[in-house]
Amino acid sequence: MADEEERTPLLAGITSSAAPPPYSPTSDSYASPSSEASVPAVEPDELPPPYTATPQGGIPMINCRVCQAMINIEGKQHLHVVKCSVCQEATPIKAPPPGKKYVRCPCNCLLVCRSTAQRIACPRPNCQRVINVGTPHLTSTVQSPNSQQVKCAYCHQMFLFSVVARALARCPHCRKVSSVGYNSVRVRGIICLVLGLALISAGIGVTGGAKILILESKIITFENKSGKWKAIQQFVDSYPTRRVASLVKMADASRSTMDKNNKYDRQLRLWGDHGQSALEAAKVCLINATATGTEILKNLVLPGIGSFTVVDGKKVQAEDVGNNFFLSADSVGKSRAQVATELLGELNEDVSGNFVDESAETLLENNPDFFGAFSLVIATNLNEKILLQLGEVLWERNIPLLVCRCYGFIGYLRLVVREHTIVESHPDNAHEDLRLDRPFPTLQRFCDSFDLQTMSKKDHSHTPWLLILYKYLQEWKEKHDGKIPSCYQEKNQLKEIIRKGVWLSEEGVPQEEENFEEAIKNVNSALVPTKVRIKITILKSFLSLLSLLPLSFQSKPFWIMCHALKDFVENEGEGCLPVRGTIPDMTSDSDRYIKLQTVYREQAAADVELVTRRVHTLLQELGRVGCQNWSFHIHLFFCRNASFLRVVRCRSLAEEYNNSTARTEELGQHLESEEGDDVLFYILLRAVDRFYEKYSRFPGVDNDNVEPDIPLLKTCLSKQLQDWGLAGTVKDDYVHEMCRYGASELHTIAAYMGGVVAQEAIKILTAQFVPINNTYIYNGFQQMSTTICL
Repeated sequence: MADEEERTPLLAGITSSAAPPPYSPTSDSYASPSSEASVPAVEPDELPPPYTATPQGGIPMINCRVCQAMINIEGKQHLHVVKCSVCQEATPIKAPPPGKKYVRCPCNCLLVCRSTAQRIACPRPNCQRVINVGTPHLTSTVQSPNSQQVKCAYCHQMFLFSVVARALARCPHCRKVSSVGYNSVRVRGIICLVLGLALISAGIGVTGGAKILILESKIITFENKSGKWKAIQQFVDSYPTRRVASLVKMADASRSTMDKNNKYDRQLRLWGDHGQSALEAAKVCLINATATGTEILKNLVLPGIGSFTVVDGKKVQAEDVGNNFFLSADSVGKSRAQVATELLGELNEDVSGNFVDESAETLLENNPDFFGAFSLVIATNLNEKILLQLGEVLWERNIPLLVCRCYGFIGYLRLVVREHTIVESHPDNAHEDLRLDRPFPTLQRFCDSFDLQTMSKKDHSHTPWLLILYKYLQEWKEKHDGKIPSCYQEKNQLKEIIRKGVWLSEEGVPQEEENFEEAIKNVNSALVPTKVRIKITILKSFLSLLSLLPLSFQSKPFWIMCHALKDFVENEGEGCLPVRGTIPDMTSDSDRYIKLQTVYREQAAADVELVTRRVHTLLQELGRVGCQNWSFHIHLFFCRNASFLRVVRCRSLAEEYNNSTARTEELGQHLESEEGDDVLFYILLRAVDRFYEKYSRFPGVDNDNVEPDIPLLKTCLSKQLQDWGLAGTVKDDYVHEMCRYGASELHTIAAYMGGVVAQEAIKILTAQFVPINNTYIYNGFQQMSTTICL
């Protein structure tokens, strides 16, 4: 019995006018049944349990039928059952009502069911067993000739089951299905065997038929070359064969795309499929497989660059194994370029790796055109002389160069590129292009077709905030000579006007509407004037530069599109860029939001069409009529990102290292800083290079030379400052620290700089995001960094 209140009747609402028949004191009807036997019910002709009166007051008592404890039933004779205060189980004190009977579950729960019931389920959550409550001692059970006793394979309970035309039996206790009889199991086994053989035969037939079709149609032939089978696609004249071949290619392409999406899922969200395609087409050259160089390549191989080539003429030494993760102890004495290439290639099977066991100096002397085949060159730990030669070769070919160096706790990065154009700069917190101050005709007609005053409450609360802001902005412009709010005070006044337009209840109480709150919050960002401004975009500087940069047959597509964009702004655009065609998320019903989105998209498509026509006109004038596939890029990237175009132009290494063109004034400002900053380490690195040029070694490479090299390095530093015409000085602590480093390359600093350089390399290769311009210095001692243009 459940733990209800003791005086709550088990048979609530059921009464009997007849006197309760007696129970037998010797009855064992409440004995717990076995797991497989049926539980007999309590018959109405049995005697009642004995009542015991105490000598003190004659209080009626009864024994609990579970724990045999005494139960006081004074004042409870009207109940059918009472609950024991010791075991909390129920004991009947009256016979069950007509048509009912008591059943005691093995868990001691007292149950009540119809007298004709054959089974009953225990309601307790920890029991829930099904109990057979037939009366085998009153009537004999006659088994049907079409039924048999079955033992459940799961709970091992016995039950009766009709086997006519059925081979599966569901147990009434655990409700699970078991097979009945050996014959049924055998029949099912035979059926499964026949079905399996049929499927195998069908698979063999399909495979054989496909092979015959391929061989007869000559879609693919095979030849043995170097022990490997190689498939060679051949031309086929028949249409069915070409159709099969095209389907095979489509399936392979789809599978390849799916694998790539799963492999590069996270980075595709950053630079998209077109950025990944540019990355996979890139060819990167690494000069010197140092700890920093291998860390850089690791972060480029994993995202999936097309190929890389390691140029290094040195052998692996013991000191290389100590700080380079991609060199092992058994590789000492081997080619450092070869070992690094083999281990880096294991990171991504889609990336091709090559190596050249020669120094960069040798290649520059014998074959400088070797570096012209790469998309990007990364140089690590090159001395000043070779670095200037390499920079000159790459500068002439407009190939980007990343110079990286780790010196103790100092990290150094220099980007050298003549010109790098960026369409997708991905700016932070960019304003939406909504044109509320200068609405185009279709937007104006769409917004004017709605009236906030005549809307129902539902439509009023689901109107897009952009439409709400347009409506109240028109009211403002009518009262202020067509001008939009331009200062903080005026925008606050517009917010108050919008706030007064919320829906009012019948009592005149303003209701909360989320779309009106969104309109108020977006007043500042949505009312940015729609015009080309120098502070917002560098396009205006482009427009002034384009007049000085005439187009030619060799002009880049970027500049041709910029000229077309300039013509559009000066003519059809009326001083504005093409509409971007996107709107932000907002509270609205689907119908009006989709229509509003369609208005912006159609206007953006119309502007793109106008720009595309001007691009084609320029291409015809330049004699490049065949370049007609640019409209796709214009539509997706150029016009959509016209507000965020960027151009990075770095100074060459020759200009930086030439004392007459070096930016010494900026260096002098950092030198005069009282507390100093990270730019001082750039000056010290230049002094270290001067030290190496003079002594053919770095200061402090041996422990015995740390102290003697301090005055020598100070002399080189003084000469460097003198050549720049700077009168400042550097503290001796900085000089001593550079000697203490001893040109060591710490793996922690190399790993950090590897991530920084790889990030800038990806910006260059994908032409997305804005790279540094042009020098980055990392101070690992104080965990600080700075960027400076030198």
